Amino acid sequence: MANDAGARRFAVSHLESLSAWPADRHVPGEQFCLLLLIEHSTVDIDTVQQFAFQAISQGLVYLCVWGPDSVWFEQVVDQVYEAGVEGREFTSPLVTTAHRDLQEAFLFFENDATPDNCDLWWIVSVGEVSQADATMHEFALRHPVTTIAR
Repeated sequence: MANDAGARRFAVSHLESLSAWPADRHVPGEQFCLLLLIEHSTVDIDTVQQFAFQAISQGLVYLCVWGPDSVWFEQVVDQVYEAGVEGREFTSPLVTTAHRDLQEAFLFFENDATPDNCDLWWIVSVGEVSQADATMHEFALRHPVTTIAR
């Protein structure tokens, strides 16, 4: 069952910056859930909009974002989704959540992000996310994870 955390396929990646989000996704599966860890608030709206467009177009169906600007980030992604692409709507529904507590974000992603249409649960850290190292290690001890190089 896809909603059972033990049966999920988890993967981790690191990007130096959000603008390094790949234009084409080299991730198995049709649709994915994403826990995005972005600690620094140096990301501009154009970069977030470009990320949102690419990720949604690539199959993003559930986004949990952690960081000091997570609420703003979530709102920008929601706006991109609602606007669609050149008047066309995206085909899959999108759920977004914002989290300011790192442990809570991981627990939510692990236990409560439960869409039926998700093939991969992907954790991506962006830039320097020093707070996340220990939490990611604890997570990896509970679940087998695949590292996706970028």
